[in-house]
Amino acid sequence: MERIQLIHLEAVRDGELFYEKELRCTKDVYELAKMVDRNPDREKVYLMGVDSSHAPVFLELVAQGGINECPVDIRNIFKSLLLANCTSFFVWHNHTSLGPIRSSLADRKVTKMLYKAGELLGIRMDDHLIVNNEGYHSVLGELMKEGGICQ
Repeated sequence: MERIQLIHLEAVRDGELFYEKELRCTKDVYELAKMVDRNPDREKVYLMGVDSSHAPVFLELVAQGGINECPVDIRNIFKSLLLANCTSFFVWHNHTSLGPIRSSLADRKVTKMLYKAGELLGIRMDDHLIVNNEGYHSVLGELMKEGGICQ
């Protein structure tokens, strides 16, 4: 006889963040990102799940890395989005260096993976941002302009 574990999944609320502005576009999300992690000493990846009225449902730190990189587990991102019944999402990560922000090959690859997985699951990717204290860069926007999101 095989033993099968009975389980249930749930999202646990760790606290609340009060933010006065509406989060309707990439620039609004950048302003939130600056507030959430003011002086990062390593790369971190954040996920914000959004509902059908485009209101934020949750904010989660999904990965922490080193100075130059931060591996991301795509499955964990979608696990959170599915548990919270989100219809779309923003993801961002920081660069610890100042100056012009450029996406890496890894940044573009993870953006494509998130975008395609979101399409399959019916959870739209609103944007993937790279942020630092001087500004932000939309990796999804970059790929859309290049026509490279489907490659």
